[in-house]
Amino acid sequence: MALASCLADHYQCVGVDLAGQGDTPAGSTQNMLEQMADDLLAVVDHFGRDECYVFGHSGGGLAAVIAEQQRPGTFKAMYLYEPVVFGPDEVAADEQTNSFIDHARIRTAHAAFTPEILSARALKRRPRFASKQAALQSFASKVPFKAFQSCALAAYIEHGLRELPDGSAELKCTPEVEARVFRDTWGVAQRTFGRLGRLTCPVAVAAGTETMPGVIMAPELEAPRIAAQIPNGRFEQYKWMGHFGPFDSPAYVADRVIFNLYFSKSSVLWNTLPKAQSERVPRARM
Repeated sequence: MALASCLADHYQCVGVDLAGQGDTPAGSTQNMLEQMADDLLAVVDHFGRDECYVFGHSGGGLAAVIAEQQRPGTFKAMYLYEPVVFGPDEVAADEQTNSFIDHARIRTAHAAFTPEILSARALKRRPRFASKQAALQSFASKVPFKAFQSCALAAYIEHGLRELPDGSAELKCTPEVEARVFRDTWGVAQRTFGRLGRLTCPVAVAAGTETMPGVIMAPELEAPRIAAQIPNGRFEQYKWMGHFGPFDSPAYVADRVIFNLYFSKSSVLWNTLPKAQSERVPRARM
């Protein structure tokens, strides 16, 4: 919501209620990420727009890539912030992008990561709070939520929790569903990486440099490798920003979205941009 409000003067913004994440129930058998991609395509079809752009963050970025691979030409351009698309330990990249790739850390992360570990952690999440206000106070004191802009955290509480008749509030994305998302992600994320060459529209892949303590898999390590596999892909690195940059720095990320999507309108303009670049984000940012 905070990011969308920053983009509203430039685009008609539509938030997609992805399966299992909000009010849309998770199916019982389909891969969760593939179901999210289907949800996204259904929303595009509903609005029937010929010129459609997509912003995707984390799992939403993976769902956006799957959707474009399934139906090429759905999006005029894409901006993906640390999408969870995982490649093999070693992949080729152009010289400019390769300077942003840390192969040693990637190998270490791949060796340490298992869907089972992340699923087990998800199942330990607290699912219910005495009220939405109590949930807000709880989240505001914990990493990564305490770094969120206040309006972003407020929107997360308002739309991410369901108020019950007794005044208590529970997560709409239950621990069980979140655990299932982690289990479903790994295989489809690897398959998606192998098909990145099918994306023909301009794609900006962005990532921060900060990681949270205890994080096993770091999506920022994959981002430059993802961009390198996309014919019209480019990579942007934001120093001092982490995986939740769109929530703690929505105005800055919105500025980069606007910049990239503007340049994507012309192949001549797009080709003037560097394949990879680093941006130093001010520590005092909005």
